[in-house]
Amino acid sequence: MSPDELFQQNLQALQKKSTEWVDKLRDTSCEETRFTVEDGKKSLPTLKSEDGDGTYYLHSLYDPLREAEQFINKEMTGIEKAKAIVLVGAGLGYLTEILLPRLTDEQRIILVEPELCMLKAALAVRPMQALLQSEKISWVIGHPATDSAKAVAALLTSNWIDKWHVLMAPAIARYHIDFSRDFIHLLGSQLNTAQAHIATKIAASKIILWNILQNLRHSRQAPGVVHFQDKWRNRPLVLVAAGPSLDKQLATLREYQDRVLIIAVGQAWRSLRQAGIEPHIVASVDPHQGNLPHFVDMPNQHSWLLTDGACYPEIVDTFQGPRIFSYSIGSLDKALEPLQGRRGVLGTGGSVANNLFSFAVMTGASPIILIGQDLAYTGGVTHASGNVYRQALDEEAYKNDINLRKVPGYYGDQVITNVQMDAYRYWFENSIARLGDIEVINATEGGALIRGAVNRPFATALADCAEVVPLAWEAIWPNEDEFAVIEDRLFAKQLAQLERDINKIERLSIDTVNLARKLQNDRLLEKERQRLIKKLAKNQKDYEASSASARDLLGMVLGQETFVAQNVTADANHELAEYGRIAEAMHSHIVQACRLLKQMLKQTTQPL
Repeated sequence: MSPDELFQQNLQALQKKSTEWVDKLRDTSCEETRFTVEDGKKSLPTLKSEDGDGTYYLHSLYDPLREAEQFINKEMTGIEKAKAIVLVGAGLGYLTEILLPRLTDEQRIILVEPELCMLKAALAVRPMQALLQSEKISWVIGHPATDSAKAVAALLTSNWIDKWHVLMAPAIARYHIDFSRDFIHLLGSQLNTAQAHIATKIAASKIILWNILQNLRHSRQAPGVVHFQDKWRNRPLVLVAAGPSLDKQLATLREYQDRVLIIAVGQAWRSLRQAGIEPHIVASVDPHQGNLPHFVDMPNQHSWLLTDGACYPEIVDTFQGPRIFSYSIGSLDKALEPLQGRRGVLGTGGSVANNLFSFAVMTGASPIILIGQDLAYTGGVTHASGNVYRQALDEEAYKNDINLRKVPGYYGDQVITNVQMDAYRYWFENSIARLGDIEVINATEGGALIRGAVNRPFATALADCAEVVPLAWEAIWPNEDEFAVIEDRLFAKQLAQLERDINKIERLSIDTVNLARKLQNDRLLEKERQRLIKKLAKNQKDYEASSASARDLLGMVLGQETFVAQNVTADANHELAEYGRIAEAMHSHIVQACRLLKQMLKQTTQPL
């Protein structure tokens, strides 16, 4: 069979999965490539390339299938523990061909091939229909490292965030050396951010809900970030983080503090005050007490507090000044709407500086000027002077800590950061890339490079951007037409309705538990079994029609962002008794969640 005929056969197989890929492969010109196809010793083709270290083959010249088998055998320990195997570099498909039949029913391959021309060459020299049509393989084809990492992270986050394994054959990694290095680095940052979100939403969900209910006394009387939409459009704003480089910017900021809007993370507040600077807005969003020391013995002068509904309640309670509320989970903002109206959602990558950046974007500010945003251990320290958590980091720590890494620096150098801060940096870069006409200036003058932001000295940025006269910044506070507090009587009425909705779900779940237990009886007559199935199906529909607010709040109690009841209707792939067990377990949890949520509401809202 000629290469063209084989290529067309493979394209026909690919057509069933993606016509877009077929069109791209047909339209891609591959006259100049970094590789050539050669016939091997056993009539199996291989790929040959060349770099600064000489000529090499991407697959064995003698027996590429045997080579692939040996590589897979060596990696089986990691493969067996994974649900998803991320295979970087398809080459001519030998590794995938060996790996595919070894997968369990639950395992999948995510195949990343950055070069369309390499895939096009493979389709012309090897029959790959089985690989192209396999439901066990997800393809990520022809994208740069950033887009490939996003695509793979999305697949892993949806299904296998904690059970994945990366495979790269040495020769293929050599060929894709720049892509591989960037891809692994970016994928790690993406997944660290996703895991931080999941940890917040699941492990701390009860704490978050408790804090939200505790803070209702303030959030129902204060505006939300949504009320500041476009309030600072095309006006300069300085976002102050607490990185080590902040120290050298304080004198300049003090000079301009009345002519530019200053929003600061809580960790930087003490450093600013020691320099004679009062931010217009100071932020705290963490649900734990770790940020409390930054607010202790800090009597407010004129700042507003930007906070999250889930913020540690003592910080919200003791702050003496106006408050602005937000939520990081959209379903929670929606669930609380009957009690207080919408407050708005701020995107975050896990850092309060991310929340502040999202707020700055929401106001329409431009340029947004970043200072103290080192995202690295600049000068071998963790924070600016005056920060209660400031620590030193030596070179030995970098050598011994696997969570530390070197990344490109602001000045073109290499700086030391950790996995968490690097995830924050990656979030900034992704956010900046989507901004459109909002300008972001990185005036940190130190730390990690933030791609997409314009590096500019802080003094120059303020000299160019600061307003001529002192700001009348208080004017952006929402007026009565834009925001009104829900009256006590209406609040009490809505709260009573929420409790009734929870009671309804509790009764429904108790009934479902009883039905599910009966369904597990092997001696049931068919007529009775069908009656139970119909009743369970009706309960499911009634649940889905129940209050969305109550269900979303119950989801937090159960440790999920959005609670979806288990479908307990009959399914051809499962035994009815199994469905009975699933339904009983699931709705037993719901009953417990209803009772706990009612108790939490009573304890937190009774004083209101």
